[in-house]
Amino acid sequence: MKIRTLIIDDEPLARKRVKQLLASAEEFQVIGEARNVAEAVSACLELRPDLVFLDVEMPDGSGFDALEKLSAENMPAVVFVTAYDQYTIKAFDVYAVDYLLKPFSEERFHQAAARVRERLSRASDEDLNQQIKNLLSHLKTNRDFLDRLVINHKDRLVVISVKEVDSVTAYGNYLKVNTGGKTYLLRDTINNLSQRLDPEAFLRIHRSTIVNAERIKEFQPMFGGQYAVILKDGSEFVLSRNYRKEILSRFE
Repeated sequence: MKIRTLIIDDEPLARKRVKQLLASAEEFQVIGEARNVAEAVSACLELRPDLVFLDVEMPDGSGFDALEKLSAENMPAVVFVTAYDQYTIKAFDVYAVDYLLKPFSEERFHQAAARVRERLSRASDEDLNQQIKNLLSHLKTNRDFLDRLVINHKDRLVVISVKEVDSVTAYGNYLKVNTGGKTYLLRDTINNLSQRLDPEAFLRIHRSTIVNAERIKEFQPMFGGQYAVILKDGSEFVLSRNYRKEILSRFE
């Protein structure tokens, strides 16, 4: 019996590699690919895969966001693919079918494939669904937030305490991390980083901007229902209408 498999990753080369590695495992049948959360949910509902290789970080959210949008009857077995990090790895060991930590070797991939075969052969759909639900619940209640960022900068690694970060803005495939008048480029997405920072300390004020709540000096009304967010260092950002109600309520 074929294991109908869906590959979900925003990076074309990453999807291609998983597909090539699966080609040597005859039990697996690749039935589709998806590039983001929206496509992942749509593909799962339409194709009803037995298994997904699911990237944790995607441009429009996380792999966890995709799973939360699926009902129990549409929940496939999951092998998570991630470049991060301590709390998720611990949870995967307990609840997931398996995980692959990027960059992974061919040997590690085939170990995951073997684990999938073994788990699917002995576990019921209900068991697998419950494991994913337990994972999501665990992540929501036991998340360890970042306390520092490690950034490659001019051939050296710079370690920055998140308490020292003033703001973070999206910049193509990178993030601009602003701290104490200096700016560093971090290879990450705004969606992923926002989920790894303490939401009590860091506020998402725009789809492309996060600010340190302790650095906010004032809000100034703007045209069209928006506000300017002025930080203590004088930098200015836009508080979009989508985030206005939630953010302003924090300061009432």
